[in-house]
Amino acid sequence: MESACEHKNFDELGNLAHWLKGAAGTVGFDVFTEPARRLEQSARQKNEVMTAKALITIRQLVSRICIPDASTDN
Repeated sequence: MESACEHKNFDELGNLAHWLKGAAGTVGFDVFTEPARRLEQSARQKNEVMTAKALITIRQLVSRICIPDASTDN
């Protein structure tokens, strides 16, 4: 997504956002559904400002994900 946004590849960004919208909900990360929908919509409209805002929201959500270190579970 970052690369697609950087290169203004709105078609690819829209496709990735569409994937995220479905896949995140499927695995229990429903919090991504609405921001991914906004990103998909703004990318399809080639709206750079709204696309950037939606991507910032998604970045913030990603930064909140904590994956435990499997090596410390012994």
